[in-house]
Amino acid sequence: MTRIAGLIIVILLIALVQVPGMLRKKMIKDLAAYSVLLLFGTALFIGQILHLKIPNPVDFIIYLFEPLGKIIFTP
Repeated sequence: MTRIAGLIIVILLIALVQVPGMLRKKMIKDLAAYSVLLLFGTALFIGQILHLKIPNPVDFIIYLFEPLGKIIFTP
């Protein structure tokens, strides 16, 4: 639990450094993208701390393209 609290403190410190500059420069789209990616990364890292099974995106890509590869490369 202390690792999650430490992570949240670090994320808040990073946001406190980055967000005011983006607001001053009126970089609203960049701030939105930054916020989404920061929240997504934080959620993944918390999942890793809690030892949750996080699926690998490469497995999905292999699932999609393996039949196509078999069609192309079979004689």
